[in-house]
Amino acid sequence: MATNREWVFKSRPGPKGFAPSDFELRACEVPSCGENQVILATHMMSMDPTMRNAMAGEDGAARTQGSQYWGFMNWPVGSVPTWRICGVVRESKAPGFEKGDLCLAMVPWRELNAVDAENLRKVPEGLTPSACFSCLELTAQTGYCGVKYVARPKEGDVAYVSGAAGATGLIACHSFKHLGCRVIGSAGSKEKVEMLKSQGFEAFNYKEEPVIEGLKRLCPDGINVCFDNVGGETLVWSPCAAPSRSTTRGRRSAGACGTSSRPWPSA
Repeated sequence: MATNREWVFKSRPGPKGFAPSDFELRACEVPSCGENQVILATHMMSMDPTMRNAMAGEDGAARTQGSQYWGFMNWPVGSVPTWRICGVVRESKAPGFEKGDLCLAMVPWRELNAVDAENLRKVPEGLTPSACFSCLELTAQTGYCGVKYVARPKEGDVAYVSGAAGATGLIACHSFKHLGCRVIGSAGSKEKVEMLKSQGFEAFNYKEEPVIEGLKRLCPDGINVCFDNVGGETLVWSPCAAPSRSTTRGRRSAGACGTSSRPWPSA
């Protein structure tokens, strides 16, 4: 006999982060497959930093107003969160989808969901679920589009990326490099800095060297373009926020992507 389970959001995390007790796994109804639907069995759930905003309530949701996350960013306590998953089709009444197909969908955190075909995307053959949730999904779109269409670098520019060792930061670094830029990244550990260097970027540890000092050391003539993931001190020294600073040179542009240096909401 088929069974089903779901994750319930029980309580909002405190300042120290969430705990296992903030969620509860419980039994729930087994869905039936309607016309033009499939039964999708969850294989992998995407884990994204912005979930922390969703857990924080109104304060956290306000941070994402205007983005594609806005409609589902405030998780009510007692609800089953909806997020991106990769699943396997168990049953299909939808043309074009067969049992065993690997698909992406935005659905509640359940083992089994009935999903309309129009809300499904097949995973292309040869791709892994982890790739779909990282370098080929929203992370890649954020990093690549932020660089190409917001920062708009020119070949030969010196580009600085904060939070460079994270998923979005790495995409931004490689996008700048692909577009002919010299890339400098900052990260918070020796291991992350070495990883950035191993991929062909210059890098420094902002915990051991202030941002302004690291930039002056690696690019004494200044930077042209910045992709900022953290805000705070980093954004203060970006080309857009400080056009008269000694860290900038010539044409200046910046893409502000995140504010991870800000304190989390108190909720």
